Amino acid sequence: MEFVDYKKALKEGKKFGAYLFEGEDAFFLTRGVELLRATFVVDPALDLAVFSGEDGVDAVLSSLDSFSFSGTRLTVVKEFYPDEKALSKLSPYLSETHEGSVLAIVNKKAHAPLKKFPALSVVNCGRADRETIIRWIVLECKRNGVYIEESSAFDVWSFTLGDMSRVELETKKLIAYAGKGGTIGRKEVSDIVNKDNEYKMYKLAEHIGKKERETAIFTIKEMLSLGESPQRIISNIYTYFRRLLFVAISDLNEEELFRELKLKESQAFLIRTSKAQAKMFKKRALKQAVDMLSDFDYRIKNGKIDGGSALDYAVLKLLAL
Repeated sequence: MEFVDYKKALKEGKKFGAYLFEGEDAFFLTRGVELLRATFVVDPALDLAVFSGEDGVDAVLSSLDSFSFSGTRLTVVKEFYPDEKALSKLSPYLSETHEGSVLAIVNKKAHAPLKKFPALSVVNCGRADRETIIRWIVLECKRNGVYIEESSAFDVWSFTLGDMSRVELETKKLIAYAGKGGTIGRKEVSDIVNKDNEYKMYKLAEHIGKKERETAIFTIKEMLSLGESPQRIISNIYTYFRRLLFVAISDLNEEELFRELKLKESQAFLIRTSKAQAKMFKKRALKQAVDMLSDFDYRIKNGKIDGGSALDYAVLKLLAL
């Protein structure tokens, strides 16, 4: 079920014997367990146990079999991918609801064998879509007595690249700044929300792809004004365009690309954005860009050209591809 359906089911009093929170978004994974704890556990010190998958199934079973002091005991196990032997031991807890006990499994990756049990509810904790995040920002502000326009909420989503953990943090900052009864506009969002470095590279590549010369140059100047060195900017552009090229020429699926590019779990969404953006460029142009940026990076490090001149020339060459 989707996360919003999970929240609704809890409010309506529906209970499963076990919950599998599965996906890449740390916000939803954490929030899912927090809601279970708030709903079922009276005293966390007595009736909440947290394990990792490395602790093994026997440790989890021991907790599930323990007496509940306050009505319901919540057992949480993170990154748990049991084999058939472990699943057979857990089967009684995954097949029917047990009075006084709830199991929560929190996994970033999918594990199909877990999903065949009737009493286990699978909650999708993947990255939320743009509309869902914008709606969350608007409602969160409203709950705190602050008004934010959808266009401003869209900017929050853009600057954070839709990472809900960062969306939550930046929304709290905006609410604290505006105060109860206050209003948040696009200027406040631009001034207060910390723009993700990946977002900056994304926007720069977009301006280059659309041949928006003045906007691309302005973006570079903004990075420099914030303390970024020319060499670091060139290095970041090189890394970004190298990923675009790899995605453009590769026949690997998203999961294989994720592993090959050695991205963090929280960066899985970058595969999708890279695929979409790579289509703005011809493959030959991407190859030329990567070769040129690599050459500039090498020449700066070896003192053959100063960073400022290299950056100016590199951006002009990229715009001409």
